[in-house]
Amino acid sequence: MSEINESEYRAIGPFIRRYDRGNRPYRMPDWSDPADFYRWQDKARDRLKRRLGPWPRRTALKPRLLSRSEQHGYIHELVDYIGAPGDRIPAHLLLPDVKEARPAIIAIHGHGYGADDVVGIREDGSRRQEPETYHRDFGLALCRLGFVVIAPEMAGFGRRRELSAIADSRSASSCQELFIWSLMMGSSPIAVRAWDIMRTVDYLTTRQEVIPDRIGIMGISGGGMVTLFSAALDQRLSAVCISGYLNTFRSSVLSIEHCICNYAHGLLADAEMADYAATIAPRSLCLESGIQDPIFPIDATRKTAAILATLYHKLGYGDHFSAEFFDDVHRISGQMAYPFLAHALGLQSGHASGSLLL
Repeated sequence: MSEINESEYRAIGPFIRRYDRGNRPYRMPDWSDPADFYRWQDKARDRLKRRLGPWPRRTALKPRLLSRSEQHGYIHELVDYIGAPGDRIPAHLLLPDVKEARPAIIAIHGHGYGADDVVGIREDGSRRQEPETYHRDFGLALCRLGFVVIAPEMAGFGRRRELSAIADSRSASSCQELFIWSLMMGSSPIAVRAWDIMRTVDYLTTRQEVIPDRIGIMGISGGGMVTLFSAALDQRLSAVCISGYLNTFRSSVLSIEHCICNYAHGLLADAEMADYAATIAPRSLCLESGIQDPIFPIDATRKTAAILATLYHKLGYGDHFSAEFFDDVHRISGQMAYPFLAHALGLQSGHASGSLLL
């Protein structure tokens, strides 16, 4: 009798073997001519658009001002605007207390109680003086540095949850419902949220306080996921910081339990995370990750960072890439990211409106 090879019976065995062969059609090629790379990049970006599509129609933004208050060194507006037809995106808009137009950053929250957590607002609605969660109030920190900051509420969180999640707790999400409905309608949470970012860029370009060709994006964890794919798709985002996410699919979301919103049909069949990040080059790209991060293992993050550093160097834009690995868990650092974004977007440091919160 022949011996049983248990690997032949594994449900995911065929997929692992296919992954190990590495024949993903939109994998970044080995190349010596930058023109070859840019041709690949155009094809990979177009494939990602088609993979995540179909996309909603662009309609009038119809923005509304919901509230406005003066805070220490900045003005805080709560606004909303049309995302997909019939769907409104609420967002915090932080405006530094300066007269001239400024570069802007889109600050994307991860899992938790939503956009409030990146602008210094507790779950009970009160304002805090010091950071308390893994988001480290990074949206507020960037505003104090001098950026216009917008923190949109991602679909499935905060004000954009289903009634069952609202009845559960302030931090309960509707990612499960969003995944199921979007899947059945040919989409995914990644696509829904990336579209929200594209519409947020549309909105920022209408604001006189913003320099329209100096818009960046920063997000952590699930917000890092949204940052990666939004920046890959929308080239108007000229500076990008991915915190606590950039890794490999194999070592993170396929090896460690993650929220179902991290998955979309066919992404890994086409490419790995490093390949999707390569579509951002040569725009400015910064990544940061805690060495002790339990859900995005640091070894895989370092390998991905090395691939991207080599790419930027070969393109002749080595100074457009940076990476910080800090001795902590899953949280924002900002030590390298904040000055990197300020330099990349031409923020005049002398115009900072307050102290920098790290």
